[in-house]
Amino acid sequence: MKIATLGPRGTCSEEVCLAYARQRDLPDEDVLLCKTFEEAVGLVNQGLADEAVVPAAYRAYNELVFSHVGQLRVREILYSKTPAFLLAARGHIPLVQEDKTYRIACHASPSPLLRRLEFSHERVDVTSNAVAAQLAANGMVDLCITNRHAFEIVNQNAPPESRLQVVQFFGSVDMVWAVFERGTSEGRSFWKGDFEQGPSINPAAVQAWLSAEGVEAAPRENLCDSIRIDFDSSPSQATRVRPLALFIDNDPDAFQLIPETFPSWDWKYIPRIDEALIAVRGATVGVALVDIGLIADDETDQSGARLLAEIQRSEPGLPVLMITGFRRDADIATACFRLGASDYLRKPMDVKRLQAWLALLAKRWQARRQGMSCEVRVQK
Repeated sequence: MKIATLGPRGTCSEEVCLAYARQRDLPDEDVLLCKTFEEAVGLVNQGLADEAVVPAAYRAYNELVFSHVGQLRVREILYSKTPAFLLAARGHIPLVQEDKTYRIACHASPSPLLRRLEFSHERVDVTSNAVAAQLAANGMVDLCITNRHAFEIVNQNAPPESRLQVVQFFGSVDMVWAVFERGTSEGRSFWKGDFEQGPSINPAAVQAWLSAEGVEAAPRENLCDSIRIDFDSSPSQATRVRPLALFIDNDPDAFQLIPETFPSWDWKYIPRIDEALIAVRGATVGVALVDIGLIADDETDQSGARLLAEIQRSEPGLPVLMITGFRRDADIATACFRLGASDYLRKPMDVKRLQAWLALLAKRWQARRQGMSCEVRVQK
């Protein structure tokens, strides 16, 4: 089994592929590092590799997809966090020369970070974060934006006078990756019903799909008015017990203010997937908030998306709200809804929207606890 992706060593692509390979008990040598993502996909198309891993944020992703229609299909979607991004330089560079323009080596993906810099600079485009770090270590540019993994690899191999130092720390980024393999997408189609069965688009089928998949979620500001709960009778207030909400995220800082902001629920912070799978089976659990970019733990090596799928299998009646830091709302929303989530919340979370959900789900939980039928519905 050969898995192709972008090299050289130190790229986020290599890191993701190595973790993916190890999860499947494949040796590290099965990861092939290429000069471009196009080359990686080409190896699969030529039968020289079994799979290619490409980030959905890659600027030429659509071109890759449409160039290989009927030849390649997406085998799996991976979710990951990148190593932390940082601004680095060889030695110490005091950024005090207002009349100087600093040359910064930077790959296209993290280039939006350049907007945070408050000094004059010009970007030197490179093919990867590893190359950016190497150029700075060699003194060919003034600084680089790279990731921590590439930063450490370069410093391991560089003499003391060429080692990089951190000038500014940015943090990690949530990423979505597509795993391509040879074959057609028959039987795996995103669309349902009559949409694919004729030469033209069937508007009725599209609308039916949108409704079935929950894509037509209410606008954020009108959530309370657009989602209602139907009871067969009003739930009694006399026997009310506080429901339990699970907050499943590797980042404890994200949970810090949640209990005091929403005190009408009991809250439990869970950083690990294996612990979460045990906790969701509790009778008092009314909702689970899951980070879609949940970092894999040592034992299960699963993402938040996979945890959502496991919850749907073991506890299909438990509402799940996904938490995401992704920027591509439409893509992530669709993925969450397809996996069975009730909604998704962008970081930093919309307090009013989460409060609306918690108020509705508390009523739902109380009604079910008393044995009444209860349904949460989005108004058309």
